[in-house]
Amino acid sequence: MYRLLSVIILVVCIYAYNAGFAQTMQNCNSALDSMEIIKIVDKKGLLQIPEGYTFDEIQKYPSMRPKLIFDSEKCIWTVISKSYSAKNTGKCRRTNGCTVEITKVVLVSAKTKKIIKRKTTKVIYENHE
Repeated sequence: MYRLLSVIILVVCIYAYNAGFAQTMQNCNSALDSMEIIKIVDKKGLLQIPEGYTFDEIQKYPSMRPKLIFDSEKCIWTVISKSYSAKNTGKCRRTNGCTVEITKVVLVSAKTKKIIKRKTTKVIYENHE
């Protein structure tokens, strides 16, 4: 008797948890598409475009385009853009130069269309050839 009652309570709890989880998943439907997100980030000057190129020119090359990821659980768009340049000064003068990679990661709320977080990282790779 108690075993049957505990199984019924367990099933009801699991059903209630799944129904609540499914409801939170459905609450985040982004009305923004990828181009609108890129325009928001570019308008704020947070899109990393390689030097000498325009936004329209980098659209032709998939490796140069910004990467867009939509997280439906958190209702956040992530925009990752990179650019590369060469450097021959300082420690890089002793090697065959260096490659400088600048990466910008920008988080945009899908609900409010505002920038939540931004992060810029700069990594220098020595060219040993």
